[in-house]
Amino acid sequence: MLRNSGVYSPVTVDKTEPVAVLQQEDVGGIVHWEHLNLGTPDHAKALKFYLDELGFTRDPTRMNETELFWVNVGETQFHVPTVTKQQSLRGSIGIVVPNLQKLLDRLQKDDELQFSRESIPADQFEHHYTINPKINDGKIEFINLTAPMNLGNMRFYERALHEDSAFIPTSKNIGISYLEEPCAPGSLNGIAYYFKTYFNAPVYQDDIDNKKILRVRLGYRQEIIFREVEGSETVSEWSGYHLCIYVSNFSKIFDKIFADSIHYVAGESTDSYERALEVQQFRTLNIIDHDGKVVHKLELEVRSIGHPMFKRPLVNKR
Repeated sequence: MLRNSGVYSPVTVDKTEPVAVLQQEDVGGIVHWEHLNLGTPDHAKALKFYLDELGFTRDPTRMNETELFWVNVGETQFHVPTVTKQQSLRGSIGIVVPNLQKLLDRLQKDDELQFSRESIPADQFEHHYTINPKINDGKIEFINLTAPMNLGNMRFYERALHEDSAFIPTSKNIGISYLEEPCAPGSLNGIAYYFKTYFNAPVYQDDIDNKKILRVRLGYRQEIIFREVEGSETVSEWSGYHLCIYVSNFSKIFDKIFADSIHYVAGESTDSYERALEVQQFRTLNIIDHDGKVVHKLELEVRSIGHPMFKRPLVNKR
């Protein structure tokens, strides 16, 4: 039985009206989203994409291995391990970069970028990608990118613009700003319950384009945006990627998650408090509602702010 079962009071979800008046300076139990781990079977192509085309920086101090590399973008990272099957984002990721025009110039240098999805045979599409910049009065507002190797969709911004839109990052810091995750209709209340109950994370609900969304704060101006998609069959299965977050009150969060048996044993095998304390981290996968029903799957690598990697300076060359 869940520790929170019994008489249930619905989780209070703040309504955003307008979204621009979010308590943008507030954080909850999650204080920083450091990296997105997105594996690929082809490291050579991934290196070319992240370093040459996006202009990100390979971390010179850590993980320069043949089976794993880390890429810095501002105060955040992409971790790219070698896996047998490509891990793909279900939704899209928002990234703030120093200069959109320079990014667009780099992307357009590659002839492969001139192809569109329709002009490429289905069995070859994974080797190409498309770009779709939005230009207003001669200025690039953002760049939509369908990434190669079926990584998923990316949207790049130069700074926080039009903050009344759900999918414009509130962060003015260079780096990963948001992850947009499609979810099943009717799952938002359960997702809100999970993040508020176990992580004490601020959650905000809104309707964008007649679609319900839930914004979950992952640190200072970083968030996951859960968006309901009609028909649960339209939400693809979790492909194995994970987010690494840092939390305050590590022991309390750990205790609640382990007491309700929703920890996820992977890699570090953090199946006990002693082991979690030793490595200063643990993982969770199943997002549950107040009845213990799994409403979504998203792996979180949960670290203490005492972890040696917390807020370490990251080298950025551009």
